[in-house]
Amino acid sequence: MFIQTEDIAPILEDARKQLGSDDIEYAAWHQTWGNTCCGFGGVGGQAMTRATTVVVWDDRGPCVVYCANRLVRIVKKPTRKFWQRVHEWNLPGAADRAAWRELDDT
Repeated sequence: MFIQTEDIAPILEDARKQLGSDDIEYAAWHQTWGNTCCGFGGVGGQAMTRATTVVVWDDRGPCVVYCANRLVRIVKKPTRKFWQRVHEWNLPGAADRAAWRELDDT
């Protein structure tokens, strides 16, 4: 399923504020999770769940990551591995702190 820009417009507007820039680029895709928590941790239903992941960046380097219309994190210094995972459309869940340490060089 193709993701329309208007479907993620509120996310893009929030990312502009987070980055302090109107000149942004983004990648968006559907990512499948093993439960309804969509990678945020906590108690969720045991059902395969598809949610939209959005990564937004500007020319200064930081990226803002969203999943299921929620802010996952701001990646201040994305690593090569981060961009590889974006290319593969497979970012870790917000609760996976160890995986995120490999993706942000701060």
